[in-house]
Amino acid sequence: MDRISPSVADPSKYYAVFKKELKNPIRVTSSLPQLWTKYSHTVPGVNGFFEAIQFSLAFGKKDKKTEFYGVSSPGDIWRPDIFSSISLDSIDCIYVKISGGFKETAVQIDYITFVEYPGGPTISVIEDFEDSTVTDVEMESVVPTSYSLSQNYPNPFNPSTTISYVIPLNDNFVSLKVFDLLGREIETLVSEEKSVGEHSVRFDGSHLSSGMYLYQINIGHGQFVQTKKMILVK
Repeated sequence: MDRISPSVADPSKYYAVFKKELKNPIRVTSSLPQLWTKYSHTVPGVNGFFEAIQFSLAFGKKDKKTEFYGVSSPGDIWRPDIFSSISLDSIDCIYVKISGGFKETAVQIDYITFVEYPGGPTISVIEDFEDSTVTDVEMESVVPTSYSLSQNYPNPFNPSTTISYVIPLNDNFVSLKVFDLLGREIETLVSEEKSVGEHSVRFDGSHLSSGMYLYQINIGHGQFVQTKKMILVK
């Protein structure tokens, strides 16, 4: 993806979304499907600015589409990721979102293997993303306009993971807590006033056993409340 402007790498974020139509729809049979992804990419630098990319996936069926899920990316082989909230019973297309503070970058996706559930049988192997179509190319807003809570990264994790959230207004009180599936509080990660922008916090689960946990954010004393799942695998 080539950028005419700015003329040098810029910390502002850009993104492009590519849509891959599937010849044979994939039936989602588990609430915890898993994907293995193999990719390669170039990460050029311009004027000393490191141009990192972020990679995320969304799934579609006809006119419906899930949210984008960030994918872990240590090196050339992406770790398996579990997507815990795919609400579709089948998938007929995959959206690939490439974003970051870059002027130019190139990404090649070798394959995506869709597994029925962690450690389970393979449902489909999706290759040849060269025939995908570009659906959106934009510069992301540097000033957030809405609240959001991101999926923790990486997920599954061992033993630590990062949770990010965005607040569009200054002087918001933020509470971010981790719970087990019985609703018992495990840890309070954030409990203070936060300024506008994107924030991240690390959660260390080395003292916990493997399993699913919940993390919940409460911004502005109930103005924005959201809960997501995360999986600790040891």
